[in-house]
Amino acid sequence: MTGDDAVWDRVRAVFDAALDQATAERGAFLDEACGSDAAVRLAVDRLLAADAAPSPLLDAPVLALAGSLLPLESAAPPDARAAAGRVIGPYRIERELGRGGMGVVYLAERTDVPLRVALKMVRGDLAAPEHAARFAVEQRVLARLAHPNIARLLDAGIVDDGTPYVAMEYVDGVPIDRYCDARRLTIDERLGLFRGVCDAVAYAHRNLVVHRDLKPSNVLVTADGTVKLLDFGIAKLLGDDDPRHTRTSARPMTPEYAAPEQVRGDPITTATDVYALGVLLYELLAGRRPYRLTGRSLADIERVVLASPPQRLSAAARVADRGAAGGSDGVPEQRLPADAAAARRLSPERLARRLAGDLDTIVGMALDKSPERRYPSAEQLGADIGRHLAGHPVSARPDEWAYRARKFVRRYRVAVSGTVALVGAASVAGGIVLREQAATARERDRAWHEAQKAQRASAFLRELLVAGTPRVAQGGTVTARDLLDQSVPRLASLGGEPDLQASLGVTIGRAYDELGEYDRARPLLEQAVATFRRLRPADHVDVASAQFALGVMLHHRGDLRDAEGALRASLATRQRLFPAGDSTVVQSTRELAFLLRANGRTLESERLYREALAMAPTAYGHPDAGWASTLNGLGVTLLEEGRYAEAEATLRNAVAMTRAVVGDRSPDLYTAVSNLARVLAREGQFAEAVVLSREAVDGSRRVLGGSHPVTATMLARMGRILRESGDVRSAEAPLREALAIERRTLSARHARTAETLLELGTVLTATQRAAAAEPLLREAVSIREGDARQSATSIALARGALGACLTTLGRYAEAEPLVLGSYQTLRRVRATTDPEVHIAHDRVVRLETVRHQRVAERR
Repeated sequence: MTGDDAVWDRVRAVFDAALDQATAERGAFLDEACGSDAAVRLAVDRLLAADAAPSPLLDAPVLALAGSLLPLESAAPPDARAAAGRVIGPYRIERELGRGGMGVVYLAERTDVPLRVALKMVRGDLAAPEHAARFAVEQRVLARLAHPNIARLLDAGIVDDGTPYVAMEYVDGVPIDRYCDARRLTIDERLGLFRGVCDAVAYAHRNLVVHRDLKPSNVLVTADGTVKLLDFGIAKLLGDDDPRHTRTSARPMTPEYAAPEQVRGDPITTATDVYALGVLLYELLAGRRPYRLTGRSLADIERVVLASPPQRLSAAARVADRGAAGGSDGVPEQRLPADAAAARRLSPERLARRLAGDLDTIVGMALDKSPERRYPSAEQLGADIGRHLAGHPVSARPDEWAYRARKFVRRYRVAVSGTVALVGAASVAGGIVLREQAATARERDRAWHEAQKAQRASAFLRELLVAGTPRVAQGGTVTARDLLDQSVPRLASLGGEPDLQASLGVTIGRAYDELGEYDRARPLLEQAVATFRRLRPADHVDVASAQFALGVMLHHRGDLRDAEGALRASLATRQRLFPAGDSTVVQSTRELAFLLRANGRTLESERLYREALAMAPTAYGHPDAGWASTLNGLGVTLLEEGRYAEAEATLRNAVAMTRAVVGDRSPDLYTAVSNLARVLAREGQFAEAVVLSREAVDGSRRVLGGSHPVTATMLARMGRILRESGDVRSAEAPLREALAIERRTLSARHARTAETLLELGTVLTATQRAAAAEPLLREAVSIREGDARQSATSIALARGALGACLTTLGRYAEAEPLVLGSYQTLRRVRATTDPEVHIAHDRVVRLETVRHQRVAERR
């Protein structure tokens, strides 16, 4: 706990106790409780004054409120005009966009590539290590989210003075409530827009992320009507192991949108975001929030949020709302029913009637005080909005005959009225409703099953989250890996919901794949593919997504043949379902190109990479991680084709774009940096190549950890570059470390293990330790010869290295067929200028020279 945290804890304890004292007795109580601590006394006095008076700060996060009350030393916010032109990392500030509890947001542009960003600078008194750590959480969380309605995190860093910054996708839009009112959107139009918000939140939840601060200022709408969710700065990764994020007394939230469990300090779950969505929906529909909190004391706010039921949505449309929303100058204003109704193109009476019924029920369920009684997920909330718009029964309503009959008549108003005119209202309506009952019952059952599925998913994630809280873990450290391991046996409890089981299996399998735990990922992904094939049509997006995840994992594991089948099937389905410029088509094309290159089919790989690159502008619209990854893949393919100048130019572009769009916390950056180092080494630019290879190793260790297979690949590449640069002895340590990681994490005869064995054997041979090198090189040859997917070139390289080792050991008869065969193969398939051909030629010359010398010596 920091010193500031300790001060705040004491202030809060004294303040809480002071509230229990009679007003006339508080002075004496504070004299005794605070003693000579003037800072605590001043803070408590300010809190008591704020408790007794209307507060203009209720729309700010609680962290900002605490910061304004505590007598802590803090830097004043920077002057907006002085900030213009300032360079922060690779960004030049243009102008200020806004200010909030966490800091100031500027519009900025990168100095190296044409990319505008929203640059968030943390406020001075929040630049302490514990708050900088919260920025690191924001970076890790958002780096995993790729959704068209979520603003992407692009970069993060720390300024020389210790101030953290975060660069995010710049969204030129306005808060959703202002957008709707300015365009006088109808209720149906507002509901359609709100469904996009639900889709984005549901996507984040499926990726184990909760937002925790949903409100209009964090939901912008662009001029073309695209919704964008902003600011996951206080989002909490499910499984976050920092106990301060759950124990801090200054819980990050906005009181007007905070769920009861946030106010109580209970664990945050996906249901917390559902509550905030309910508040947002209430505001979009009625023009006011469910509670009027302005002017209330802090104690009253807690009481209202925890215990007071909100006014029904339809009733709120008839009542004037004073102080629920502030004007542009921050002064509370009075919103009259006529004003809110006019912004929705209705009279107050018609607005109230429109909001009654389903919408009252939907909003009421989202705002339930108990998380268990709310919508199980944002997805289910959005689905009920869709059912309401389509005129179908909503899952939140009881299954009553009269209710279903009304929904039917409203859907088919014209047909019913015409038939009534012919044969009488009662008999026809009754007959039609009877015939409709079977279909309605099926629809009800479907909705019930969807609700159950969503509820089980929400419960599944909630259980994992609660298991990871310090309270449940009893103070122990709970990692993301721990949560994944706990999730696998829990999947068995979802046997009655096979589609949910498959969906979660894909999510957990992909997470294991990213951790390099391929044997744990494989059964989950294979089972998900089998389940979706059984439950879905052959051409279904779920089938394609599961096949893609399986193919990627199999490629990482080294099962290239099976991986190719899965990736080709996924690509074919996505091409049938989506247009050529869709990002999923680009993704599948790029991944298949990557696999073909690993199989030595570089010409096919290059063709597919160029196809993906041609689609990138349409798929992404602006520099994106997928676009950068495609450039990186093409660059490596050009490298392996020996086209070094083209490869260098392509890979430099890939590194620049990757830095711009994903920052220095993504493994994608260090993969691109490592690839650039490889091509520079081939060109003989060893000084820069060594620097870049070290950057790749350090970055991979920082982002993925020291035991990840990708880190092993970075280490092996650095070892090779050091050897090629002439620093042979320095190459041994990273190669041994890489081999140890690969033996622990990869299959026994993995292609990457063979590569590292080959490099380490070559280094030992060069440093006069040929006896130690021989078993390593024989193992590399055995792996490559036993793998039908290995090219003749790769086998020749391994045999040549073993031949050189045997030459050093004086076993010329064994060495000769290996050395000569390697040279002949490489000369046939590689250009004569290729460095490997020169090395093979030198081995032949050395063999002959040494052999002749030994013969001469014997004579």
